[in-house]
Amino acid sequence: MKQQPPATCALWVLLVLGACGGVRAAAPLSLEAQAYLDLRERSQAVRGRPLADLKRDVAKLRGRVIELIGTISGIATPVEKDPKTGKALANFLLQTRDDSLFVECLEGEPEVRVGNKVAVLGLVSPDAPSLYRVEMLAVVNANALPAEKEKRPEPSIPSLTAKASGKAAALPPELRGGKATAPRARTPQADAQRREAVWNAWVARQNPKLSAAERSLIVKCVLAYAGMYGIDHRLVFAMISAESDFHPRSTSHKGAMGLTQLMPFTCKEYGITDPYDIQQNIWGGCRELGGYLRRYAGKPNYEQFALSMACYNAGSGAVRKYGGIPPYRETINYIKRVGKRFVKFHREGYP
Repeated sequence: MKQQPPATCALWVLLVLGACGGVRAAAPLSLEAQAYLDLRERSQAVRGRPLADLKRDVAKLRGRVIELIGTISGIATPVEKDPKTGKALANFLLQTRDDSLFVECLEGEPEVRVGNKVAVLGLVSPDAPSLYRVEMLAVVNANALPAEKEKRPEPSIPSLTAKASGKAAALPPELRGGKATAPRARTPQADAQRREAVWNAWVARQNPKLSAAERSLIVKCVLAYAGMYGIDHRLVFAMISAESDFHPRSTSHKGAMGLTQLMPFTCKEYGITDPYDIQQNIWGGCRELGGYLRRYAGKPNYEQFALSMACYNAGSGAVRKYGGIPPYRETINYIKRVGKRFVKFHREGYP
């Protein structure tokens, strides 16, 4: 029998990237630099070779990821759109020490400016006849990366438990279908009320078209179901923001539905009868995300986050296929968006 959304009543943690040191502590890596290094390692990028040599070996590099370091010497006017995101595509000319080539990227990448010295991870097309252009998977300011001879700093992230934010209160009577019980929150009732008020105001800014009842229901469900599956509710808010911008009727071109963008097969597996129903949708999204976080619970905290979000966005099959984060531009950007917003919540003290 399919499990229905439970009617009772918050694992995740502050993503602050620190550094480990020897005699002298290394400077902390930015979120972008850490994500870049993580992808470089997982994609087994071809590195340290002159571009001219790579061009001669293009037949061996098809479908591979290569790393290039150079200066952006020009940017071409966008002429087409990415079929996945609908955003304009642009090409910039990367000048390395010995050669140059075009790199395809989404328009508006902050690091893509003429004169910037950057490190780029590029995907060589599987059917490329020659190496004249690559698809950019990640870009970072070259000065943001640690020197090759230095030990790579490890992410310093607190334990991934719900203790960081306390347990969420039980669902309200209208969701429980019964008499309200005393809140199980570890914090005083006033703090719980303040938490709801803060998130109600934040959700209202994300989608002003939501009614007051819809906003309240979204906040109560996130706090309750995040608590049920051991997830820091701030991660769930960040995830929904990246998935749907808090539009309950949102539908993607791939058929993902609702606030947490559930796929039809996920709804069928979980017994969800209406994926656009706020309560059912948030329950399904929290259950799905909680399962991925538990799957990678034995890994370092940053890896747990990145792999879990990759599974949520690209599917667990793709993560298994590539042995880590898939080299998909959409997935890489998705992890970055969720991570940035999650860090912002913690740094700005969202309760």
